[in-house]
Amino acid sequence: MMWILLTITQLAFLPFVATSRIARSRRLLAGVLIFVIPLAGPLLALIVARARGGKMVLHSEHEEALLARERAAEMRRAGDLTASLERLMSANPEERLAALVKLSGSADARAVAQLRWAVEHGSREVVLDAALTLEELDLRREKRLEGALHALETAPCFQHAFAAAEASAHGVLAGLADDASIPALADQARELYLRALLMDPVHANQVEERLARLELAVARPDAALEILTRLTERQPAGGAIAQRLRQLRDQAAFGARRFDLLSFRSLPLHPRATLF
Repeated sequence: MMWILLTITQLAFLPFVATSRIARSRRLLAGVLIFVIPLAGPLLALIVARARGGKMVLHSEHEEALLARERAAEMRRAGDLTASLERLMSANPEERLAALVKLSGSADARAVAQLRWAVEHGSREVVLDAALTLEELDLRREKRLEGALHALETAPCFQHAFAAAEASAHGVLAGLADDASIPALADQARELYLRALLMDPVHANQVEERLARLELAVARPDAALEILTRLTERQPAGGAIAQRLRQLRDQAAFGARRFDLLSFRSLPLHPRATLF
């Protein structure tokens, strides 16, 4: 009888996990801990939900930004899942480890999409491995950002400012950052991109394209459309660059409901097809 009461009490923590504004991988890992570890499960789940960089933090609420940012994760995963997913979902630990090492090495949006799919659909072992790998990638992202900001502070220049902006934007573009962290990361990336632009306006096309991709990722198609309109006007017609910019501009126009600006010829199959 006592064990039944303890189990019911432990499962009562699941709504807390389900409603936490943290990355999906953290929510699933916390849920698994509650299910499989008696008594200590809820405490471990709390640590997973609140620990960041070795410290316990309370996530600030960014309600409007979180509601506005409709993450197209399902559409992205549908196009990004590759043959390596079969090895990632394998019951063979060696095959699974090889897939995890490969995905961890790339750490791009495709890798993150596959890991999140595995967390949602895999067995208990697969879920734990994939969730821990996502956590490792997120910690690596934070260290990369810290290093880039330190380099910029030590030796301010375009290269360091652009690298810091890319490091800040990476968590948003790759889907690694917690939902609650995305508005702050996006603001930081914007400031760093603009700082890099002021340091060396010669690289305006490169900086503004990356800034436009960031605005698309955080559901600000109007801002992206304004940037991409300038870029396409400066870019000579024809060529791979012009086609890429036209596709991005169509994505922004579609998201901003400016259907009159669509070129139709370059509209991708889904809004995130060329973001990464």
